[in-house]
Amino acid sequence: MENALRLQIEALREQLLIERAERAAERERAALLEDFIENASISLHWVGPDGSILWANQDELDFLGYAREEYVGRNITEFHTDQRVISDILCRLGRNETLRNYEARLRCKNGDEKTVLINSNVLWRDGTFVHTRCFTRDISDIKRQVLATRESEERYRALIEQANDAIFVADAESGIILDANRRAEHLLGRPIAEIKGMHQTHLHPPEMLDAYGRIFREHAAAGGGMLVKDIFVQDASGRHVPVEISANVIPLNGKPALQGIFRDVTERKRAEAELAEKTAELTRSNAELELFAATASHDLQEPLRMISSYLNLLERRCGAAFDERGHGYMKQVCDAALRMQNLVRALLSYAKVGQGELAFEPVTMLTALSEAVEHLEDKVAATRAHIAFDDLPIVRGDRTLLVQLFQNLIGNALKFCDGRDPKIRIDARDSGKEWTFTVADNGIGIDQADQQRIFKAFERLHGPSRYAGTGLGLATCRKIVDVHRGRIWVESTPGVGSTFCFTIGKE
Repeated sequence: MENALRLQIEALREQLLIERAERAAERERAALLEDFIENASISLHWVGPDGSILWANQDELDFLGYAREEYVGRNITEFHTDQRVISDILCRLGRNETLRNYEARLRCKNGDEKTVLINSNVLWRDGTFVHTRCFTRDISDIKRQVLATRESEERYRALIEQANDAIFVADAESGIILDANRRAEHLLGRPIAEIKGMHQTHLHPPEMLDAYGRIFREHAAAGGGMLVKDIFVQDASGRHVPVEISANVIPLNGKPALQGIFRDVTERKRAEAELAEKTAELTRSNAELELFAATASHDLQEPLRMISSYLNLLERRCGAAFDERGHGYMKQVCDAALRMQNLVRALLSYAKVGQGELAFEPVTMLTALSEAVEHLEDKVAATRAHIAFDDLPIVRGDRTLLVQLFQNLIGNALKFCDGRDPKIRIDARDSGKEWTFTVADNGIGIDQADQQRIFKAFERLHGPSRYAGTGLGLATCRKIVDVHRGRIWVESTPGVGSTFCFTIGKE
């Protein structure tokens, strides 16, 4: 009897130890579960049937920036920025609905607003709403990225739609066209829906694909973007349209895509052809005109020499028979014949400028100037002119023409001195990509209104009775400067003097 009682007590003690161990294990599991939930990297909270917050884990508190006593016990509606949204959430949960990825916006303690996705359901006991179980995930950064991507896509779409060129976007691997703008529709005469899905090779005439393939591969091998000219596309009617293509690789949905900008150059090609035709026509016309001028000048010189010879012969043999009026007539005829000879020579000189193959070579401008002054030696002495200059650069040009240029400009300065001793200075300055030369004098000067037209052929500001000349000297200067791809102009003050400027490129 006593042994049986002892066995029962022993068994009871073992049962108590087991139950105690189970309760300790259960408490440990509960503590572990509480620690797991409390420190989980997702926001959790419970809301009672009246909307009050019953519990929240640390992640939710940290996420919103509140201390536990500032958050738990308050109504959940205080933290939602859109009251219609939270009302809908509570209403749905009250109907025992389960919410999955319901988007809402919560207000943080610092005033920031966060976009979240809520997954929630309700714990019910015996048909009674106990509390919600809410899981909240912050998607603010994702939302901003999506919004930025959408805005970027909208800007891109607006840009390509506003572009004046056709734009195609094709998969870099398959070559299938993924997108195009309205200009592409206009270029091909096809709707965008039809263009999408086409292979990029179908944009071009079939008979040209092999040649174009080589061109595209060569440009692609060079790396970076490419610009391809003299390419044709074929529109819906079969017409070949000339284009220039600028292409580069862009990222699209995480994959490389080829963006091609196609510029329709039909009008430009037509304008270039018309310009080339007109240029050729003008070149032929100028050549014919200059040939005519040279031929006419040459053919006119012989009869003029004959007229001058016979006038001189008549003066020697019959001069004694002329009275004063007769001698005056003879002088006028001789002067007219001389002017005509000078004009013909000037015209021939003007026509020859730029004709034939020009001998462009390094020219020491100081030597060219010295040669020009030597040709004018008699006039320089007769007018008691003073000509000053410093060292001048070496340029690339035609030496004969540059000597003539200096000779004409200095000759003008000697002529238009109005009785005063001419003072002429020649200088040059470095103007970057070109040299600027100046020939300055102290002559009669030129009104501003006349400073452009003096470079035109046969334009004279004074009659031959006052200043002899042909009206071709400065026109010849301009032609010489044009041949050297330079510019010529004059800066002048009437009564003070003039400075003729011209440029010669360094290249």
